[in-house]
Amino acid sequence: MRKQSVAVFLFAAVAIFSLAVPSAKGDSFDFNYSGSGLNETSVVTTTDTLNALGAYTILSVVGEINGVSFTGLSSFAGADQLLYPSAPFIDLSGVSFSGANGINYTVGALNGAVYAANSVTDPSGNFVSNEPVKLTVTAVPEPGSLGLLALGLLALGVTKFRSPRVRTASCCY
Repeated sequence: MRKQSVAVFLFAAVAIFSLAVPSAKGDSFDFNYSGSGLNETSVVTTTDTLNALGAYTILSVVGEINGVSFTGLSSFAGADQLLYPSAPFIDLSGVSFSGANGINYTVGALNGAVYAANSVTDPSGNFVSNEPVKLTVTAVPEPGSLGLLALGLLALGVTKFRSPRVRTASCCY
């Protein structure tokens, strides 16, 4: 009987916890690229559903490039701010960010390779004379998912710890 009450309590706790954790307004992705003297690390937030082109629309960015913080998204080089679910993850129009130093940074894909540019060295944003960069994009788990995982592991541990140990008699025939 005690085991059932523990299970009911844990089920109720998981249900209450899942209702108490607010859902995200969109999905979050680690969005990083490096190469040609660049090191960009950021987290972008996107719409939670794919648009008609099969891409997520990037809504916001938090991060930096070579130590310069981003202040938001930019329309530099005609960026469409789309993030596709598979490599190369972006298209030619790409994604652009505004830096706290007043420089706009953009990254776009052309013929399967990813290129980066900025508004100082390449004012047109056409990726002229740029070396390819390496872009990595990975999904960031929602805090609620991690919380539920932790609660589930705790519940397993509690039920395992509280389960009675059954001793069997050994006998030889």
